[in-house]
Amino acid sequence: MVGRLATLKAPAGSEVLLLSQNKKLERTQSIITPPPPIINSLEQSQYNKPSRRVASSRPPSRLPVPPVAPVRVLEHLLAGDSGLQLGADEEGAPHLPVQGVGLLRRGGEALLQHHRDEPVDALGGALLPEVEGFLGGEGLAQDHHGVHVRVLHGLHRGDDRSRRTRHITPPTQLHPPRKTFTMNDQQRCAEIQQTAFKTPSTPGCGRGFNTRSRCLSSTSYDGEAGTFCTVRIGMGAFPAVLALLLLLLPLLLPLLSGVDSRYQPNWESIDSRPLPDWYDQAKFGIFIHWGVFSVPSFGSEWFWYYWQKQKQPAYVDFMQKNYPPDFKYQDFASSFTAEFFNAKEWTDILASSGAKYIVLTTKHHEGFTLWGSKVSWNWNAVDLGPKRDLVDEIASAVRAQGDMRLGLYHSLFEWFNPLFELDAANLFTTNFFPTSKSLPELYELVVKYKPEVLWSDGDGDAPAQYWNSTGFLAWLYNDSPVRDTVVTNDRWGQGSICTHGGYYTCSDRYQPGHLLKHKWENCMTIDTKSWGYRRNAALKDYLSTEQLVATLVETVSCGGNLLMNIGPTHDGRIAPIFEERLRQMGQWLKVNGEGIYNTTAWRAQNDSVTPHLWYTYRPQEKTVFAVLLQWPDKGSVVLTEPVAVAGVTKVELLGFGVLQWQPMKPSGLLVALPSLSVSQMPCQWAWTLKLTGAT
Repeated sequence: MVGRLATLKAPAGSEVLLLSQNKKLERTQSIITPPPPIINSLEQSQYNKPSRRVASSRPPSRLPVPPVAPVRVLEHLLAGDSGLQLGADEEGAPHLPVQGVGLLRRGGEALLQHHRDEPVDALGGALLPEVEGFLGGEGLAQDHHGVHVRVLHGLHRGDDRSRRTRHITPPTQLHPPRKTFTMNDQQRCAEIQQTAFKTPSTPGCGRGFNTRSRCLSSTSYDGEAGTFCTVRIGMGAFPAVLALLLLLLPLLLPLLSGVDSRYQPNWESIDSRPLPDWYDQAKFGIFIHWGVFSVPSFGSEWFWYYWQKQKQPAYVDFMQKNYPPDFKYQDFASSFTAEFFNAKEWTDILASSGAKYIVLTTKHHEGFTLWGSKVSWNWNAVDLGPKRDLVDEIASAVRAQGDMRLGLYHSLFEWFNPLFELDAANLFTTNFFPTSKSLPELYELVVKYKPEVLWSDGDGDAPAQYWNSTGFLAWLYNDSPVRDTVVTNDRWGQGSICTHGGYYTCSDRYQPGHLLKHKWENCMTIDTKSWGYRRNAALKDYLSTEQLVATLVETVSCGGNLLMNIGPTHDGRIAPIFEERLRQMGQWLKVNGEGIYNTTAWRAQNDSVTPHLWYTYRPQEKTVFAVLLQWPDKGSVVLTEPVAVAGVTKVELLGFGVLQWQPMKPSGLLVALPSLSVSQMPCQWAWTLKLTGAT
């Protein structure tokens, strides 16, 4: 497992005091900035500023995982050698990289964890998000507003359960610097300690803890003094052992049972992770291919590669006829303006399709990022073109809409990146590109935007080991802010597709036509010749709504999800033909969604007698759905697969009502269909029979 890293920031110009078990006070001002950038609070981080690396305690080939601070106190205290190091960032604000530590180690892997938006206490002692100090064997804990000292002893979590003490003289400064400390006011601190713990401040208290308190005074920048109380927590013999066992129990039980609760950086462990339920229930998502390739909008999103690498005649001729001889692909970026882009309007259109998630291309193989990536500083949408964080705008709009989940696409490789070309020339025995470019981008996307789908693509014929895919996925599943809900695909390196990862994509437009044992996704595009927008597309190049509905039905019947792609324009519009297709899909799903969402594959996918008929199933309701892609001319339809019972089984046409049926021998049933005009039909394109009480 790659090394763990967490940080704790303090005010600029101050020193950080750390007093921990068997550790004397350490002070230093050395700068430690290992890649990827350490993120404590994304709202306050200087993430877009270039960092400088002065020292590191790990080999440069190992890419650290950037969890979100704060770290857990007891995990460091009980780990023995904590490996704590003091440092300072570029602004002079001290921070505390904590490397390779943990309460227990399994096969060399540290069990350091971070909080997710709220405190956690699997082993207690969790520093709350606003806490700016350590409470170790001895230590100072101070809250975000400089008003409370929080006593963290490993048994409480959250604001409502943490015991608090109060400043005797609250300073006006937020985070007053801890430059000088002197003993002060023992009696008043003893009173504070008793308030916090409701126990006498003498050794041997009856609840397994003995405490000792003292006061420290601090001088703030403007000279105002504040008094702080720290509490040293000790443990008696038997009560201490009992308390420690209670703290360790959540981790000891998996060890004793032989079950490791953390995913290891290997495919066997990564592949064992169950897919979060929401993804299989969603069934339908929208893919969005948007980038600099949307400017020429000719041929396909592979425009740059076909023009410069393969020199295909159609692309060469297009450039010669329309652009000056010295024109470069990078020159297209200034025309990627997105002036008509409105994230809310996009989200409204996407939601009208009935899709439950979207996947946005944050970076395609051209390398241009739709957010202000630090490692793509001169080739992104914040520095060039629209000069906007397009990923953030879409992410915010999707979450505000409420009915869809956010997914982000990221290409591992880049066609013309010199670092990737260098690694490729070295037969991928070096990893300059993933270490300095691809992996930092992935960490940043996850931590900053918290996608619940991470859609990887473009391995560049490099193996997963080169991309450190299993190391990244282990962090994603164990420690990332979306570890409980995120789903991933199978494109993590040569040989991983249709074999390893989350759900399988196997190939573009994958449609096996039969049930697979593993969850899969059919990623396909409405424009059959391109994933990006094309100005030279013809009407016949677009799939009809009838074809799209049929693709969705067959995909879901065979256990897959459908990810249907659109390509917006360079100026930020969803073209009318794409909008029409999306809205018509939504119209169909309003009537027939009961047979799509939250269903599973049935024992039969299609009917053995009636063509163009696909089945889905809701086991909790014992309901079978039969979707007709063609309306029968003879006024009835034969269903040979369901087992129906007279007086028990009810047949309905969704959007219409109950239908009459009769059993057939040796099995199946004959359903009488109503005689309806086109205007009387409950919907267009396909029709769903609901069989309640059938098996």
